[in-house]
Amino acid sequence: QFPTTESVDLIEIFRGLYQHWAVYVGEGYVIHHCTTLSKMSVPHERVTVKKEKLYVVVSNNDYCINSILDEKYEPRPIQEIVQDAHSLLGKELPYSVLTRHCEHVVTKLRYRKPQSYAVVTVAVGAGAGLCIGAIAYAVKTRTGNGEERGETESRE
Repeated sequence: QFPTTESVDLIEIFRGLYQHWAVYVGEGYVIHHCTTLSKMSVPHERVTVKKEKLYVVVSNNDYCINSILDEKYEPRPIQEIVQDAHSLLGKELPYSVLTRHCEHVVTKLRYRKPQSYAVVTVAVGAGAGLCIGAIAYAVKTRTGNGEERGETESRE
């Protein structure tokens, strides 16, 4: 289902290993930023803001309306969001996977708060994974050393 023409909802597009975000600005259009890929398929440090039809941006991917922070922050007035989104068209913006990607841009437009739960989720998951790995290594090392000592003592 497409958002209504009166809304400026955030659109989350599922693209396999990552999600792309856009802000719906009415009449079937979204504003989002596009990265260009180098020959090594690494995004450049700058992105261009574009206005395109939602179905073009979504392509054959799944998507949903996900105005993710509505319960935490009050959305800005619709006219301000649309005006500010349009003022970005054609501009190149700095890009960083951690601090300046598409979710940051759309949450800043809607709430004045550039945030990303994808980054938080990945960081928390990675941190938890490192902690679990370190604990497992410590337990294994400690257990392994104890067993070796026990085996050595029994051989003597």
